[in-house]
Amino acid sequence: MHAGDELNKFSAEILEKDEISPSTQVKMLELKNAKQKACEKYELMSGPEMLELKRECAGMEDETLSPTSTDNN
Repeated sequence: MHAGDELNKFSAEILEKDEISPSTQVKMLELKNAKQKACEKYELMSGPEMLELKRECAGMEDETLSPTSTDNN
């Protein structure tokens, strides 16, 4: 989740400053919008549906990604 990581890193940097410049505010808004756009289709997705997408993306048929897996470790 690159967009979220970038937003978190930038947020941590600006929290260390005494003042936030207008250009910093614009960049923060851009990063928030990028994260929202990148994540919007996943926000309301069910767990099993998300696991299926993950399995398809990874090209895996791994039991650990199965929504019916009962591994209790």
